[in-house]
Amino acid sequence: MIALRGLTISIGCSQFLEITLANNMRHFKECLVVTSPEDGETQRVARSVHGVELFVTDAATRHGAYFNKGLCFEEAWDHWGRHGWFCIWDADILLPDHIPLDWLKPEKLYGARRRVLEDPSKYRPGMDWRKLPRFLFDGGPVGFLQIFHGDAPDIKGKRPWYDVSFSHAGGGDEYFMYLFAAQRRSVLAIDCLHLGKPTTGWFGTSEERRGMMKRYISHYNWMINRRPGGRNSVEPPAWIDGEIVERVQVPGYAPSTHELKFVKDWKQRNPR
Repeated sequence: MIALRGLTISIGCSQFLEITLANNMRHFKECLVVTSPEDGETQRVARSVHGVELFVTDAATRHGAYFNKGLCFEEAWDHWGRHGWFCIWDADILLPDHIPLDWLKPEKLYGARRRVLEDPSKYRPGMDWRKLPRFLFDGGPVGFLQIFHGDAPDIKGKRPWYDVSFSHAGGGDEYFMYLFAAQRRSVLAIDCLHLGKPTTGWFGTSEERRGMMKRYISHYNWMINRRPGGRNSVEPPAWIDGEIVERVQVPGYAPSTHELKFVKDWKQRNPR
C-alpha cells in the first residue's frame, strides 16, 4: 500500500485549513504544513492535528516576492527530504473519500479534477460534491493536487523541482508538471472539492493582493475568465496601480526562462 506524505502551504488560509487538514490526513502517513512566522492561526491549526509537522519560513515574501510558493516548497523539501510518495495539495482543497493509490506508477505525475464551492460557508461534512460545478480549465496535473514519487526518473537529481523565480504562486507548479514527459502526466478520475473561488490568491489572500490577481488576469486577458463573447469578465479594482513584479531572483538558483502558457501566448500576440 502506498504511504503518502502530504505537503501544503497555508499562509492566510487557516479558515480553509481548519476544514481540510484533519479530513485529508486520513490519506497521509504524515503531513508537512508550511506557513509564515506571522500566521499564528495556521500554526495553531497544524499543531492541533496528529501526524502534522509544522515548517515555518519567510520564503514566501523573501527577495521582494508576494507569495513565492516555489521557494517555500524547495525549502520544505530540503528540510523534509525528497523521498517517497508525495501529495501536494492546496490548503483550500478537500480530498475525496477514495484515491486509487494501488494503481499509481512511481514514474508518473498524477493530478485530479475540481468541484467548486464558491461560498465556503455552505460546506457541510458529508455533502455530495457531484452536485457542484466542475472547474473546467485545470489543464493537467496542476498544483492544487500533484501526486508523485520522489525517485521518478524525470525529476530524480534535479533541482529545483518547483520554479523559485515566480513572485506569485502560479508558476512553480506548472514548471514542475512540465518536468514530466507528456506520456507520464495523468489526471485521476477523482474529484476534489475546492473551497472558494479558484485562481484568486496567487499573490496572497488580502483584499489588496486579490485585487492584484484581478489586475494580472485582466492584463493577460486570461481565457478562463472570458465570457463566450470574448470580453474579459474580471475587472481589476481602480485602486490597484503601479507595476506588478512578476519574477524575482533567488540567490543560489539560476534565472528561469519558464513562462506560464497564457503569459507566453499573450506576449506572442503583443510583441514589443
